[in-house]
Formats: sequence, C-alpha cells, structure tokens
Amino acid sequence: MATKDAAPASVSEYISAFPPEVRKILERIRQTVRAAVPEAEEVISYRMPAFRLGGILLYFAAFRSHIGVFPPFSGDARLEKELAPWAGPKGNLRFPLDHPIPYDLIERIATVRARQNAAKAASKTSSTRRSPQGARSKRVPASPRAMGVRPGQTPATVNEATIGRYLEGFRRGDKAAVLACLTEDAEWEVPGAFEARGKAGFAEHFIEPCFAGLPEITVTRHLEANNVVVAEGTVTTHMKDGSVVRLAYCDVFELRDGLICRLKSYLVTLG
Repeated sequence: MATKDAAPASVSEYISAFPPEVRKILERIRQTVRAAVPEAEEVISYRMPAFRLGGILLYFAAFRSHIGVFPPFSGDARLEKELAPWAGPKGNLRFPLDHPIPYDLIERIATVRARQNAAKAASKTSSTRRSPQGARSKRVPASPRAMGVRPGQTPATVNEATIGRYLEGFRRGDKAAVLACLTEDAEWEVPGAFEARGKAGFAEHFIEPCFAGLPEITVTRHLEANNVVVAEGTVTTHMKDGSVVRLAYCDVFELRDGLICRLKSYLVTLG
C-alpha cells in the first residue's frame, strides 16, 4: 500500500498516500501520540512516521493488511502483557486493519517511552556531573593475549578486524556475531533517529522492522587513530513496501580492548 516513490517529506505527506479508511487510522494514531506527549517532535525516519523526544518514542506505518508500530516495547511488564496478542516474532506490533485499533495502548507506549527516555537522559547527566570534566575512570589495559592479539599483530589491526567482523555480521544477518564485537556497556547513536545502550539496545535495532531483507553494505574507505575507527560507505536496503532505499553512511567507532564501546552513525539518503 505504501508509495514506491521518494521518501515522504513529512508525516502529512506519508499519510496522504493511503486510501481514506487507512488515512483515518494513521491520523488518529498521530493525534493520539500528540495528545499523550505534546512536546514530542514528528519526523520521518526509515521512510516511516515517527515521534522523537530524547530519542525515538515510536514508529508507525501502514502495510497491506495491518498497521505496524515499532520498535519492540519493553520496560513495563503490565503493558508488555497487554500488547502480547499483537506482538510478532521479533516483538514488533501488528494491528490488523480489519480489527479495532487499540489506541489506548499506543498512547501508553508513547507515554512510557517518553518517561524512559527522560530517565536515560537524567542518568547520563548525573553520571557526567559525578566525574570531573575530562576525567576518565582508571582502567587496567588488557594484555595483548587477552585481546586476542597474535604475535606480530598490532592493536590497530585488531580494531580493524573487529570492525570487519561487525560489518560482516550485519551483511549476513548474524546478530550473535555483531553482539560479540561489543562491550557490555556499548552505546549506539544515530543522530535524529535513536540512541541505544548495551547489547540489548543494539539487538533492538539490529535489522529494522521495515526492511524486507538484509542490507547491502559497501565500505569505500576507513581510517583509524587512537582506538577510533571511521568507516564510510553506502547501504542499499529493500523495504517491505517494495521500494529501495540507498544511504551514504559514516560510522565513527570507539573501541576499548579490541571491542566496540561506542558507535555514532551518520546517514544521508541518496537520490
């Protein structure tokens, strides 16, 4: 049902592409989230409408026979139980178009996510205030053998090998391989889209629910200095609506003991 043309420029443009009965549902979801979290910002991300406040609150999209709400919800056991009848294998929500849409649950998802994002931001600010500016906790560096460095292999090549395994894991859809490249406290930020913490956060955004298959990733160049690796390239993704999205990316990896501890991904849609 979704348009195969260029990505919509706004939520209104996205909604306008659907038949009247579907537009009515999408617009009500939009107004439900607006009322629940008035300060949230409307954005288009991954060609879908989304609301953002300290990170993504939720995405919503229309498909041939259902409305999808992403990403998988967690953090409130009671709400998770109520959402269970609509949760797919990966936890994404699918509301059939021929059944009543539970707008009240969508409202609660937005409210809880806003609260969760605010708590994460407060925790991050509190952590920063506890440490003197520019100070870092002392850490005993791991031995080369503990990092898996073979005789004659430098830390630089270890970091490059980690990034290579990480990207190859995405190409193959191997979540375990990707998570094995991370520290337990790893952070991932896509400015304007989401922030994720820990391996669970990475797993949540491993393969986005709107993708029809695995992304095609090409690395055009990479640079390394002082445990920071920058990789540039392109990603081509086939979407469930039948369209194809091509992105240019720049990933900035920070590594600790040969594992990724922070990733910042910059994405630009190519024409």
